[in-house]
Amino acid sequence: MKNTAKTHFSEEEKKHTKIKHDLFTEALKASLSIANSLNYKDNSNIPFMYIDLYAGAGKFCNDKEGSPLIALNLISEYLDKRSFEHFEYIVAENNEHNAKCLDKNIEKKRKDLKITDRDLKVALYCGHWEDLMNELSDYVQARKWGFVFVDPFSLELNLPELIRVLNHNIYYKDIMILINKNAQERVLGKPESPDIQKICKYFGIEEKALQRLINHIKRNKKGTNEDIIQYLTKKALQNVDKDFKIYAGISRTREGELENADRFYLALLTSSIGVADSFLYKYSELLEEKEFNNNGGQQSLFDSSPQTKYTNLEETVQNIIYQNTEISLYKLTKTLFNVFLSWKYTEDNEIPHRRALTVALNNLLSQKKIQFEVIGKLPTGCVNTVKNKVLAKAFNSKENLKHIKIKVLNG
Repeated sequence: MKNTAKTHFSEEEKKHTKIKHDLFTEALKASLSIANSLNYKDNSNIPFMYIDLYAGAGKFCNDKEGSPLIALNLISEYLDKRSFEHFEYIVAENNEHNAKCLDKNIEKKRKDLKITDRDLKVALYCGHWEDLMNELSDYVQARKWGFVFVDPFSLELNLPELIRVLNHNIYYKDIMILINKNAQERVLGKPESPDIQKICKYFGIEEKALQRLINHIKRNKKGTNEDIIQYLTKKALQNVDKDFKIYAGISRTREGELENADRFYLALLTSSIGVADSFLYKYSELLEEKEFNNNGGQQSLFDSSPQTKYTNLEETVQNIIYQNTEISLYKLTKTLFNVFLSWKYTEDNEIPHRRALTVALNNLLSQKKIQFEVIGKLPTGCVNTVKNKVLAKAFNSKENLKHIKIKVLNG
């Protein structure tokens, strides 16, 4: 049976879909938690907005829940806290059958969770979100907190149009986009095919310009279709006002098992180091689980010791510092976060989440390869100058990181 947006939800949830939903859950959970804390700190109750532009049916045939219902589960945890005046829940689904199922599934979930109309303002649109661009732009601009999930089927997305809609007052909202690398590579493998127009629309590039780019990367730089996709993705998202843009490779399920390949990129665009860290930590756990299963349930001895576990990350960190001679911890973190991560090639101990990065930095400090300096006023508990250590609290905010300078020792 040909896989379509409709048949996708008539099947069971696949293993790679669960990976996507695990990462989605961690990011949205962190986004809600941080907005909740800041509302409490500011003694405000600003609403939170959730937008799902390719919402699907809400459930798979085996009753596994999709992103719209996962979001409702997480939202429900904040209803009693009253830290948000209400939640705005905007979902769009182009397929009529899926939209009807989604409507029923949302209503049942709301009843099960006892979510009232006062707490949750629902807008479900049966049709393509591009029909609502002006309304969506107004919603995004009028709200401070929010999370936008974009999970299109195949190549049906127009990235420039999406960014034009979202790039209003977007700094405090988190965006997650699934990019179908596999479908794009199939089309790029046949550049003379009429389907090349789908790539042009997806990335907002003229066909002649795309052909020149393909020739430049493949002939001049001996690059691959993957290099072309990464270049086009970064260019399309370069003007989004976000500090961190993380692209996590995800595999595909074949005959019930995960391939050891990068078939999708799950892009997280955020200005919150907490949201970025939660996403990266979950991705490292998923990679660790993959490696554990591939090794027949055995853990490497190197992975059991903090002194040896993050050797690869230490090398990456050291190279960045040495290239710059000195660098703020904020800029170092931003450099490490803004990358393409590979399901096939990246190891769990290379992911620069807060725990790993703290260990890697302190190992380099103890080996006297680098040194740190505090610039200006830094909250207590971010560094230990006596023991010459950077502490995990330093990563609680970007402002903390900006006050710590890392330098080559005697550089």
